[in-house]
Amino acid sequence: MFDPAAACPSSYLGAVLKNGAAVSAEELPLEELGVKALDDYTLEITLENPADYFLGMLSMSAFAPVRQDLVEKYGAEFGGGADKQAYNGPFKVTAYGEGKLVMAKNEAYYDADKVKLDSVEILTVADKTTAVSMFDAGDLDLVEVPTELAPQYEGKTLSYYNGSDDYAALNHKNQYLANKNLRLAMNYAINREEYILLSHSGLYDPNLRYVLPQVHGVDGDYGTEYPLEAFPVIGDQEKAREYLEAALSELNLTSASDITLKLVVSDNDAAKKEAEVVVNQWKNVLGINVEINMVPYATRNALLVPDSDEFDIIMTGWAPDYSDPYSYLELWYSTSGYNYLNYKSETYDKYLDASKITKGKERMDNLFNAEKTLLEDGALVPLQFREIQYMVSDRVQNLGAYFVGLDYNFVYVDMTE
Repeated sequence: MFDPAAACPSSYLGAVLKNGAAVSAEELPLEELGVKALDDYTLEITLENPADYFLGMLSMSAFAPVRQDLVEKYGAEFGGGADKQAYNGPFKVTAYGEGKLVMAKNEAYYDADKVKLDSVEILTVADKTTAVSMFDAGDLDLVEVPTELAPQYEGKTLSYYNGSDDYAALNHKNQYLANKNLRLAMNYAINREEYILLSHSGLYDPNLRYVLPQVHGVDGDYGTEYPLEAFPVIGDQEKAREYLEAALSELNLTSASDITLKLVVSDNDAAKKEAEVVVNQWKNVLGINVEINMVPYATRNALLVPDSDEFDIIMTGWAPDYSDPYSYLELWYSTSGYNYLNYKSETYDKYLDASKITKGKERMDNLFNAEKTLLEDGALVPLQFREIQYMVSDRVQNLGAYFVGLDYNFVYVDMTE
């Protein structure tokens, strides 16, 4: 993971380990990383700074152990088939490919006695409507219900937050979006309640802040301990126009119609609908022009890099790597490799720096202050938290759903006849 020769895209996660950032940057040798094997069964990890969320990070796939002998045996084919990998979890893969993944109980798992399922079969179904029909026919025990179908199944669905925080990312390199008052005008112009209703049948949660409230705080949920509504759920048109007037004055513009921005969005119907709603709201409230540019998903993702001039606004989002506010906030460090907002704030950086050397409430206070700074700067336009609707068969017991990592937990599921 940390060897520069491996070019692991998740190596940034290692900054929490002692010398992790320096090793990834090739400023120190691998041997200086704060990790060593004490014996065949004991791994000692030393952290760079206090991080009580670290144990949660270890559930990420980037930290999963691999068998060196199998890597060397199979080379580029390692993991290319169910038989070209070793498994240490509750299940082992017995087959995958052609739209199907099959897992069998792993008898070598440390807690195998508590694993009730003999096997799990996961199907890839491209069309979500088809998947729902398969559930109705009894061919599936679990299915996610797209927001456009959810009203038809009212009373039959369950829901969970999958951690995704969707927002309109503003590129601060743009001559207009570099203006704080314009960014705030765009935030206050959004009626998030109407946005959710029009784009997702009212089934997602409007986001009035940035960090998912359900992540861990000091002793409980972050959102309960640190409540925040940075923007009104229905917006504030009067305040939006006040910020707009201030922006026009600072930009030496006579009319909002002089401002034209390009919005990049993925080329699917759901993303198009979301974009159309926010563009109409900005036009109706502020009078600015925003042109929608639909591109393939992979093309959109390729634009999410610092210093890009290829977008002014981009519809995107983030899901946490672990249950802590820092997982959301670390993106916007001035020097972050993920800072495609090109947001630069000494105040923001100061609070994040302080969070690395503090613990408990003091640490969480610093993270909350960073979140407030981000929103007070109007750095981005938060839109929604995704609340996923799903249906599960009555014969399924003890299924867990989470907002970090793999959303569904099959480990302790039991099935009745």
